[in-house]
Amino acid sequence: MTVAANGLGQLAESLRWTSAGETAEQVRAGTLTPRQAVEAAFERIDAAEPTLNAFIRLRREEALAEADVVADRLAAGEHLPLAGVPIACKDDAPMKGVVVTHGSYAYSEPSTQDAEILTLVRAAGAVIVGATRTPEFCLTPFCESDLGGITRNPWDPERTPGGSSGGSAAAVSAGLVPMALGGDGGGSIRGPAAWCGLPGLFATPGSISMEPMGPIWGGLANLGGFGRTMADTALLYDVLLTDARDLAAAVTESPEPLRIGQSLDRMLDRPIPQGGRIAAPWVRAADLTATLLGQLGHDVQPVRLAFGNAGNKFSVRYLVELGKEVAETPSPTRIEKGTRLSVRLGRLARPFARWAANTSPELAKVEAAMEGFDVLLTPTMPCAPPPVGERDRELALVTTLKASQRVSFLNAWNLLGWPGITVPAGVDAQGLPLGILLTGRPGSERTLVQLAAQLERERPWSYPGQPR
Repeated sequence: MTVAANGLGQLAESLRWTSAGETAEQVRAGTLTPRQAVEAAFERIDAAEPTLNAFIRLRREEALAEADVVADRLAAGEHLPLAGVPIACKDDAPMKGVVVTHGSYAYSEPSTQDAEILTLVRAAGAVIVGATRTPEFCLTPFCESDLGGITRNPWDPERTPGGSSGGSAAAVSAGLVPMALGGDGGGSIRGPAAWCGLPGLFATPGSISMEPMGPIWGGLANLGGFGRTMADTALLYDVLLTDARDLAAAVTESPEPLRIGQSLDRMLDRPIPQGGRIAAPWVRAADLTATLLGQLGHDVQPVRLAFGNAGNKFSVRYLVELGKEVAETPSPTRIEKGTRLSVRLGRLARPFARWAANTSPELAKVEAAMEGFDVLLTPTMPCAPPPVGERDRELALVTTLKASQRVSFLNAWNLLGWPGITVPAGVDAQGLPLGILLTGRPGSERTLVQLAAQLERERPWSYPGQPR
């Protein structure tokens, strides 16, 4: 089942699969106006929202006014890399004068300033059309909340797009907007990207401004976003990254032969289980990718990883930081029952906060295992996106344990500070997207982008309803 395009205008449909880079080129060339690009995005959003429920807030009048300002800036001779590109932002980025909810009823006061990432994309010429849904406090690898209801996956609306950046991933995957902002504190970009068939980059923590929020989850998180292609992903991150990496050029470059370690090892700590069964299609996707990379000249070898107490240390930091965030909201008594459980667990975890802050032993174990390797290859997720509505059918503790298992290839790297990118890797027997994860040492974004783009050239991907 895919999102129908019935009722969309000819322009809206013709731009559905137009990349952000191509949209900006048309706007700069004068064959498309910023206002037309934005109006077309709203037409697509209006048609899809009854099914997807990806947006919590639309900015119709504001966005059209901003589109006209972009037109004036172009007429004045400015070069805008994202000229007229409709972009969505996750509902956790402060926006001046707007109540940003973080998926929760606990927030009720408008923001006093814009997040730096919003300032950056606007300066580049993008137009923010709305805010996308997220689970409460960005906690879970699905996108459901009491406030926002259920956000659905455009590949199969009976399944989740993942979380916490699920609304953004769904909007880009469905062709509603070519780009959307998100964040990743434990897999919240890489996971939804994999389950929605997108590339998704978690950049080195500290490489993108968090202002005015400051460090998120004690430094576990980084901001970022989604594009449907590696070219668009690079274009977006070149705007967001504090230090220039010229990722757009990296997309066109073939990487030098790399030594790549392949593994299925994950954090398997107790008492909080981080593992669980890995579905065969995800293992097969990694194996096929390893074979392809070998054919492209890379040396792919198995590697055994040891993570020490990374899983428990991540859990302690995540739970303690959640408790702090909830306590700072205007209405902390209005949080959901599942969040209340996590807050209680966070109180129990406080005595271990100092222990969890020291990641040197875990870094040493991973560095020792990865000695001589440039990049690590794993599946991105252990399973297909689950059906929507699980949280309403089961105990909160069960949902929490399932969540930890579903991000078990991802959250260790938030703790250790290693960047990674998920790359689409075909579909399973049900037609649902598969993804593989490439992880590298801090600052290795150019290498990761080069490698992901090489895979894209050899194995192009597409989306539900997109002409092949």
